[in-house]
Order: sequence, then C-alpha cells, then structure tokens
Amino acid sequence: MTVHSSIFNSDRNMLQHGWIKSWSIALVGFTCFILLLEFNLRETGWEPSLSDSPLLWSRNRENAALLGDKSLIIVGASRSQLGLDLEVMASESDYVPVQLSIDGSSFLPVLKDLAEDERITGNILVSFSASSLAPDESSDRAIEWTSYYNQHYRHKSIEIYRSIDALIDDQITSKLVTRLLGARPMTVLLDWLDTAENMSGNYLMLFPNRERSADYSKVTMPDFYLQRVAHSLNRDYLSDKRSLSNDDLKSYYQQRISGLGNASDDMVTPVTQEINNYLASIQQRGGNVVFIAFPTDKLVYEIMQARYPRQYFWDRITDEHRASIHFEDYAALQRFSLPDGSHLDKRDKAEFTKDLLHIIDDINAFSN
Repeated sequence: MTVHSSIFNSDRNMLQHGWIKSWSIALVGFTCFILLLEFNLRETGWEPSLSDSPLLWSRNRENAALLGDKSLIIVGASRSQLGLDLEVMASESDYVPVQLSIDGSSFLPVLKDLAEDERITGNILVSFSASSLAPDESSDRAIEWTSYYNQHYRHKSIEIYRSIDALIDDQITSKLVTRLLGARPMTVLLDWLDTAENMSGNYLMLFPNRERSADYSKVTMPDFYLQRVAHSLNRDYLSDKRSLSNDDLKSYYQQRISGLGNASDDMVTPVTQEINNYLASIQQRGGNVVFIAFPTDKLVYEIMQARYPRQYFWDRITDEHRASIHFEDYAALQRFSLPDGSHLDKRDKAEFTKDLLHIIDDINAFSN
C-alpha cells in the first residue's frame, strides 16, 4: 500500500500546531503568573530595583564625558547617591545630572579619573568624607570601577552581550520586582509565601540613572539606626544586642564615643596637594568643582566629630577652595532628620536637593 506524502505533511502540521498551541498556553500562563506575583509583591511593599555594577557605572561615566560643559557630575558615596534627586536637579538647573557616586567608596579615585579626562569640562559636586581620604587599593570599589571603565568600556573592548544585558536591565529588569528577588520564579514564589505576613518590602531602590532612594518606613527602628551607629564604631551590633537592650546599647555606644580619639591627620597635607592638582586640571578646562559635606546627625554625627574634627580635615582641605558647602553652615541643610543618622529618607531628598542648589547658586559656584 502506498502512503501519500500529503498524509505525512498533514500529520506533521497537526503535530506542529499542537506544540505551538501548548507553548502559547504555557507562555500565557507563565505571563499571568508573573503579573500576579508582581502585583502581590508590590502590594506588600516591594519595589523594582537594579543591582549596581561596573558596567552600569561606566555607562554613566561615559555620558558625563559626552555631555561636556552641560554635565553636573555627582561624586561620592552613599550619602550623595541617596540624598540627591536627579529629576529635581535637571529641572532646577541648566545642566544634566550624572550620578557617579559609589556606595562605600572613596571620592578620590573618581575625582582623579575625571581630572585626567580632557573631555570632562562640566560641573562636579563632590560629597566630601574625611574617612575616605586614604582608600584601600585592594578593596575600594571606586578604584576597581574606574579601572574597568578605562580598560574595557571606554575603548569598547567590552563583550557585546554585556551591552545587550544592560539594555535589558533598563527596559525590563528595572521594572520587575520579581527580578529583584531572584531570577527563578519558583524561588520567588516560595520566598514570598514564606514571608508574606512579615514583609515590608525592600527599603533601598536603585534606578537606571544610578540614583538611589531609601524608604526608612520599611525598616525596624531603633534597631536599624543602632546598626548604623555600631557600624560607624566598628562594632558588631548583633553581638552587642545579645547582652544589652536597645536603651542600654544607646548608653553604651555613647560611652564609647566619648572615649574616641582623633583619626590621624598625617595624610591631610599630601591629600590636599593631590586634590588641588585635580581641581587645577578641571578648572583649566573650564570646569567647576564644589565640595559638599552632607548632613549627619544623632550619634553618627558625634562619631564623625570625634574622629574627624572639622578644623583638622574639612577646613584644611577646603581652605583655598571657595566653592565648599558644609551643612553646619546652612540652616536649610540642617533641618532634615536622618533616620539612620547618616542618610536622607526618600521623602526629604527633593527638598534637600532644591535647598542645596539654591546655596550653590547663591555662592555662584558654577561660574569661572
């Protein structure tokens, strides 16, 4: 018996149609599952957030160079990354803000990198921290990320898939809460079911422009604040908490603060000369640099005062630099309460940014 090829083709078409239908149903079901999970996670306080990386930083670093004298570049660590609203900066000034702060890092490697790039001709806001005047070359992320930018990104030796991944981050990942928790949907679901009753969501958010926001209504106080104090004292909060209540911990930390001595200021003179060289390079190209001491308060402020007295660090380094703004000198910058003693809450950063820009305008910091 002869079997016509049309019968085989018909069977093959039916089989393909069945597979297409099955995959379509599976895709629709998976999409509905993700959307439902996204909705429930957002209802319990979770918000989309990116993970910071050398690649994301490098993309913004290159943009700072391409913008030329239209750029308003932010350099520093977590205080400047959490404390400045880039949308407000763009609307309240004639410049395009570029966020180059790196959490937990020194401002010096980034300032050096900008000074050595002839394309940097714009305005630079530097969040000053005396504790970061001697960066650890083996672990400081600012050193690592500036090196990555110059060795890989700037000369386009970066793998193409990384650029595609960055584009996906901007357009998709940055908008998904489920991606924040983990890439595997079942893991996300189990984590959510296990903790749904106690979840208040993520308090930190990072956006594609590298601006960060902190929602301190999602953390437990005063535990979170005391953890920050312990960190500033190089203490292990969990170990301290095993034997002391929170009230006793406050007293204990206060006693330790009273016994703190000044940090060594031996590096101030060479660092000042180093910084002055960077400023000269930038200013010769028509750029401007403004140093800013961001607010601290409560016990964190007392720790900074004890370890890094203003007269030995800030005053000496900024003595010859007119464009320097210390929060202690401006009532407008002192009116904000910092939940952890070190960082602004997201509800305050727009007003803080406006106040800071008004001060910058008043001292005519962006004029040559």
